[in-house]
Amino acid sequence: MSTINEQSICVGSINDAGILLALKRKGITPEKSLSELFANSIDAGCNGILYKISRSNIKLIDDGKGMNMEKIQNMFDIHKENHKNDKSLGVSGVGAKVSLLILSNDTSVVLYTKSVNGQYYKVEIPWDEMLQQGKYTGMIRTLPMSENEVVEFHKERDYMKNKNTGVTIKFKYSDKLKHEIEKQFCSVEEYRQKYNSELNPENQLGVIYGAFPLDCSYEHYEEKEPRKMQKYNYFGGEDNEFYKGKTEETISVYEKEKKLKRYILHKNGEEFEIKQLGIKGKQFKKDIEKMTESLIGWSHLGDFKVKVGCRRDYSYFNDESNETKEMPDSGAEVHLKYEQAYFGDCIDVKDAKLRDYFCKPELIRNDQIICSFDLPDELIAARRASAKNMFIIKHVKCQLLYYPVSSLNNPLDLLCGIQENKGQCDCPFDKSFSRLIYAIKNEKSNEIWDYFDEHCRKNKEEENEEERKKREIESEKKLKIKEVQDMIKREKKLAAEKKRQEKKEREQKEKLELQRNAEEKRKAKEEADRKAKEEADQKAKEEELKNATPEARAAKEEADRKAKEEADRKAKEEADRKAKEEADRKAKEEAEILQHNELIEELIELFKKYNEETLYSKKNKVKNSEKFYEIKKSIQNINQMLLDD
Repeated sequence: MSTINEQSICVGSINDAGILLALKRKGITPEKSLSELFANSIDAGCNGILYKISRSNIKLIDDGKGMNMEKIQNMFDIHKENHKNDKSLGVSGVGAKVSLLILSNDTSVVLYTKSVNGQYYKVEIPWDEMLQQGKYTGMIRTLPMSENEVVEFHKERDYMKNKNTGVTIKFKYSDKLKHEIEKQFCSVEEYRQKYNSELNPENQLGVIYGAFPLDCSYEHYEEKEPRKMQKYNYFGGEDNEFYKGKTEETISVYEKEKKLKRYILHKNGEEFEIKQLGIKGKQFKKDIEKMTESLIGWSHLGDFKVKVGCRRDYSYFNDESNETKEMPDSGAEVHLKYEQAYFGDCIDVKDAKLRDYFCKPELIRNDQIICSFDLPDELIAARRASAKNMFIIKHVKCQLLYYPVSSLNNPLDLLCGIQENKGQCDCPFDKSFSRLIYAIKNEKSNEIWDYFDEHCRKNKEEENEEERKKREIESEKKLKIKEVQDMIKREKKLAAEKKRQEKKEREQKEKLELQRNAEEKRKAKEEADRKAKEEADQKAKEEELKNATPEARAAKEEADRKAKEEADRKAKEEADRKAKEEADRKAKEEAEILQHNELIEELIELFKKYNEETLYSKKNKVKNSEKFYEIKKSIQNINQMLLDD
């Protein structure tokens, strides 16, 4: 009968070759590898990151806190939680190792680091040897930097805020790594031309870490000036940069019996939730309701923040202009201004998955964008159905944020489906959770859309009121113009009447002058005839006197003298009478002209007063005064006097 050896034997070991192969099968892409190293620099508190390309190598340089020996050992321990209980970007303690391996292209990597009050360390990671030998344990060598390496370490940080500490990772040059880094600094057009594809936000460091205040640059040995990484931080602006500001709500997560979960929205001092339909609780209502069931017996797992908003784009809707009277009416697949600055126009995007990305909420873990996720009740395909649908689904942005401490079993990480590779995140949210997020986004979207509608309505009302006022002003203006035109016509008529009267007077004067000239000619002729007759009579008398006696001649002379004196007297009396009549006539004419002119001047003044009274009555909307009617009567009397004249 055989005997049984009862001695116990311990089994189980870690196979280094298997670990190395497993590192390559974590599903981490070169893009995600860059992201992991970027996150490590942020966790180290850096102010700047520099990607430096030379002919022989590629360096990733930061000015963070650097590492001492303990941290170096922790970094290269597989699955060690280096940031346990910290609010860091790391999760599993694997990311740095995997990323260094993926980006190395199976070649050796050298890491240089200096911490505060620490030594200058050089870490050699011979991935080529490790893979060839199938060995990881004890293969990574740490030694002091040489003097030249120390000088180079500080020279690399000449233009950084922190010049004394940090980490430099040196890879052997490869086109593959250079292209991966270069993609992070391309404009949208450069990206399309070089890589014949669309710029994917999920792989862009400027998007993933856009909320972190650090500078990131790219230097290439063939380029004179370094490139700066463009940051995309949608909710980084102030409230006044958003239509109706930003909305931020808190959702608390509670658990019971390790399976049941409740999601409570805290809003305006009240609690809301999506309640179950039926007893079994497999289905949920669509609308939020006030919380009625107590939370006694439920454990609080943590809180999420939901941010919702839409950045202002005046080319889309200008809510600061009184000219905006129409609602947005386009369902076109385009980005608004802020997104256009980073992603260009969305019209040419052929990748439906990429187009849909911009319509989904984003999951944010410790300010790092992890991924986008679906809201089951929001049909992305329906966005083009109307301008409002496009606005709500695409233009209104939503983020789900949480700030966990790093550990492999953090309940909020598990709830979000965060895996070792944070890029692999399926967000398996319960409908009671996703519908709360949808309700918050939908409420904000409708608030903004109603605000647009109200703005247009007010502007239209103001436009109608302005049009009414304009019509009144135009009508009053036309009335005033007509009154002025009437006044001008009357004044022209008076001026014409005055000219006509002056012409008439001038013609009368000319006629009288002609009559006087004719009378003077007639008198001159009569006088000439009289003188000729007198001369003839005188000659006859002289001839008669020559033949007469002296006595007869003397008597004749006396009689002629007396006759002449009588004739002169009568002539003088007649001349005086005519002169007096002429003077009286001229005086009367001048008096009549003066009186006529005075009447015309008085009429002009009365017309001016008449116009003033008319304008005053219409402007102040009052009846015509007694003075108005007195002026009107005076005008009529003077007109009659002028007509009689």
